[in-house]
Amino acid sequence: MKRLKSVKQIETRVGISELSPERWEEFRKLRLDALKKDPKAFLSSYEDEVDLGKDVWQTRIKNVVFALVEGKPVGMITSIQRNRRKKRSHCRHFWGICR
Repeated sequence: MKRLKSVKQIETRVGISELSPERWEEFRKLRLDALKKDPKAFLSSYEDEVDLGKDVWQTRIKNVVFALVEGKPVGMITSIQRNRRKKRSHCRHFWGICR
């Protein structure tokens, strides 16, 4: 009987983290790629966001949590606080993007 060689399992570890505003270009790339790849999934469009400035991206990144593989963003979840009432201020709406 012939023995099969063992197959080395490849394991990918995914981390979850915020990114600092200094990493806004990585966020921009991930977001614009998602807008191109699946435009119907968004209320915004690639054309609406491609020319946004650094300051806009640095502000937006503060509401995003990223999935990281080897330190690089591969997905993100954006949260927006819709209700400003004191008793509901902890409630947020979430959207996810995965590459």
